[in-house]
Amino acid sequence: MREDDPNRFVEELREPLAALPRYFGAEIRYDHRSRRLPFGPAVTLVRGSLVRLLRWWLLAALERQDRVNRLLVRALEQLDERSGHALDERLATIEETWRARDSAERAELLESTAIAQAFAAGDRFAGADSAPIVERMRSRGRVLVSDLSWPALAKGLADAGVAVEGIELGRSIDAHLRALSDASFDAAVLVGAPLQGTLGHVAVVLRQLRRVLADGAPLALVVPNADVLSVGARDLWRDPGVRRPVPPRLYAQIAELAGFHVDEVRTLRASRQRLSEDVADPQLAANMRVLNELLFGADICAIVARR
Repeated sequence: MREDDPNRFVEELREPLAALPRYFGAEIRYDHRSRRLPFGPAVTLVRGSLVRLLRWWLLAALERQDRVNRLLVRALEQLDERSGHALDERLATIEETWRARDSAERAELLESTAIAQAFAAGDRFAGADSAPIVERMRSRGRVLVSDLSWPALAKGLADAGVAVEGIELGRSIDAHLRALSDASFDAAVLVGAPLQGTLGHVAVVLRQLRRVLADGAPLALVVPNADVLSVGARDLWRDPGVRRPVPPRLYAQIAELAGFHVDEVRTLRASRQRLSEDVADPQLAANMRVLNELLFGADICAIVARR
């Protein structure tokens, strides 16, 4: 009920903002007097003393709580100011680290490009036999080739009447494959850059390639033979795009995981150096054959698979 008009009711829950001011600063009245005889005066005295003590204690507690509240508010303000300053410093440190890392990556990319240009003067496929790949791609309509820098392969496919489509210079094979429709190519040859990333990236590329190839379409992965020490320990590292040596058999296993059926691993270029196996001792001849496979095996191989 309203204090000024007891006959009217106030719905406080519907009008809380209008009802709250009546409670803040309102004096709470308590009549400690007792008019009962003969102990009324004594009860009044005791009640008054207790009310005064309780009021003093409540005022002291409220003052202490108000002081604590002020200290807490100030502490929170200081923490907010410090946290903002520390956050700005941390963001500046992170940005500086990113700028330094980006600068280092750019410098590394420029150096890698310069090294690649220095070693690109010679034909890295010189002496490699492209006939096995051309034979598998013969009578195919459209063939996707990731690298057209192998003149013998490009000429062999053209003579076989195969329509070759290469990947645009400067465009990643991922973006190129995503832009292609399903079963839009009849064969594919992957050389170089698409096989020089991480093994997980190679698997992703092969899964995308499987989508754009028609059923039964052949696939050739042309890779250096990292099983041979002369290739895996020396020649392979001349290509700055190579992350680490990957043996042909491992590429074959990744192709199988991507959904391809691997038919064979062909040798496209054999090593020009070999140890003589023409010895009288059979055991020595067997050791020479093992050394030739380890030191002077095939330089370039092709993993031949089909969808």
